[in-house]
Amino acid sequence: MKKVCLSALLFALALAGSTARARAAQPEDKTPPSYDMKGQSLVDLDDLHKKFVSLAEAIPAEKFTWRPGEGVRSISEAFLHVAAMNFGMPPETGAAPAPGYQKDGYEKIYNG
Repeated sequence: MKKVCLSALLFALALAGSTARARAAQPEDKTPPSYDMKGQSLVDLDDLHKKFVSLAEAIPAEKFTWRPGEGVRSISEAFLHVAAMNFGMPPETGAAPAPGYQKDGYEKIYNG
């Protein structure tokens, strides 16, 4: 039984080594993508924005303070967390921050 296991292990290692060599031998694909990454990102971002707004509109106002457990964000805090991330991302990439956006305390300032 030990010989069978050892043989199987050696075979697996040999196969893994040959697969790695085959990958290394292939030239790097430098073909540009067939789509506009920036344009597609903007379409995807707009789609996510619409979905978050639709979700927020579907939740009754009195439910925004509900939280699933102690120490867990409420629904409104979760939405504010996403908004803070979306407002905070452009300055990280060198773009101007949104007018009036303050990174520190954003979730607390707008959560009343």
